[in-house]
Amino acid sequence: SSGINAEWPLRPGNNVSNVLFHPRLDIILSNSEDKSIRLWDLNKRNCISTFRGEDRYWCISAHPQLNLFAAGHDNGMIIFKLERERPASCVHEGVQYFVKDRFLRKFTFGSGKDVAVIQLKQCDSNCQANTISYNPAENSVIITYRNSSKNGGGTPYYELYSLPKGSDNEVQIGEGKRMKAVTAVWIARNRYAALDSAGNIHIKSSAHETKKKKVPTATLR
Repeated sequence: SSGINAEWPLRPGNNVSNVLFHPRLDIILSNSEDKSIRLWDLNKRNCISTFRGEDRYWCISAHPQLNLFAAGHDNGMIIFKLERERPASCVHEGVQYFVKDRFLRKFTFGSGKDVAVIQLKQCDSNCQANTISYNPAENSVIITYRNSSKNGGGTPYYELYSLPKGSDNEVQIGEGKRMKAVTAVWIARNRYAALDSAGNIHIKSSAHETKKKKVPTATLR
């Protein structure tokens, strides 16, 4: 019988303690003595996500049906999920905004009413909605999207949408502008902060004009 040998990129000195094939997806999980758990794309053979702890990891196991994994380290174990199961959401004055099935929806706690607000742009197949930041002064939201381990990762970005003021029955297609950033959040009436992949913080207006750039003095982990 023939076999397939593949080299996987690892830094020298980082001994791999255990490797696990995902039971349903084309990904591999590994843990090592450098206190990391890594997620690998089986087809592209590259690392798509890394989690770092405070102890050396020695073993890893997957639940046969649920989205649960366990990794053992020097002082115990951790149980974690690869994919977020709760939708991205935020709450403001008794109203919860959340993303579901390409729609931004809002749920009113007092009445129990759940309605679609706008239809969102088509998301990249490699990303999923991660956070929502609501600006009541301008009735706008920023939705951030992160890499999805199911599809081998992707470039994180955010979208800014102005919400309609019409009837709840009128669902409009949003015209949000897409910008690349690790994350973004409203910080003032017409200002938001965006973190780029290099760790720089950009203070921008609601029209996406950069007003200030801050370079952190410490390394972000």
